[in-house]
Amino acid sequence: RAFAYAAEELKRDPAFVLRVTAEDGDAFAYAADELKRDPHFLLQTLEYSSDALVHAAKELKRDRAFVLEAIVLNSDAFARAARELRHDRELILRALGHGADADVLGYVGAELLLDRRFLLEAIVTHGGDAFLYAHRRLLTSRKFVLTAVRRN
Repeated sequence: RAFAYAAEELKRDPAFVLRVTAEDGDAFAYAADELKRDPHFLLQTLEYSSDALVHAAKELKRDRAFVLEAIVLNSDAFARAARELRHDRELILRALGHGADADVLGYVGAELLLDRRFLLEAIVTHGGDAFLYAHRRLLTSRKFVLTAVRRN
């Protein structure tokens, strides 16, 4: 919170803001607006804190390409992305295919966790960890479990 009272030139200094964000992810709330709109800078901050995305410009939170990069770096960033992207099957599977942690599935829309095909693709793409996020109804389905085991 102390960063809120810092001089404006410090709030515009990318190196300094990155250092402060590494110490306290919430400090990014007080960074200059131009840094909140800079996708390259935001990706750097995500290495330290997924909370930086909370304060990112709205257009970046809706940008599929940016969100894909963000969740590959930090799966928790998906919690701060635009809600409509949590239902984007292709985006989520691409993220898993590019090395995003299976934890990204903890933020997807509930309908996807009930979707057999989606979850089987996630399991094939990412492995058994994706199985942990399957809806209970699927976990009680012999056919689904057997298919998942075969594909993993």
